[in-house]
Amino acid sequence: MKPPGQFDHDYANAIQDACLRAILEASIDPATNTAVLRNSEITKALLMLMAMLAATSDEASSPTKIRHLAEDFAKDFRQLVTANMDKNGGPPFPVIHPKDRQ
Repeated sequence: MKPPGQFDHDYANAIQDACLRAILEASIDPATNTAVLRNSEITKALLMLMAMLAATSDEASSPTKIRHLAEDFAKDFRQLVTANMDKNGGPPFPVIHPKDRQ
């Protein structure tokens, strides 16, 4: 692990993997053994966690710094969503939307 202050990609990947495992575990329907990913609830929960963690950082020490942090998050978010789509602009894995289940 790199010292604090140096971005550690391996640590970030380990956190990402742990979060995804926890989301999948919490989302498993034992009756069908399928994961029902409730995107709105998951993204809201992750956003709340990001805000809580960001509130502990130096970047949260002023409204201006918080605005800059939010702008950086928005830019990164747009790039990461695009990077995670398949080559045709679709989701990175098969998805059944609620409207498709009817």
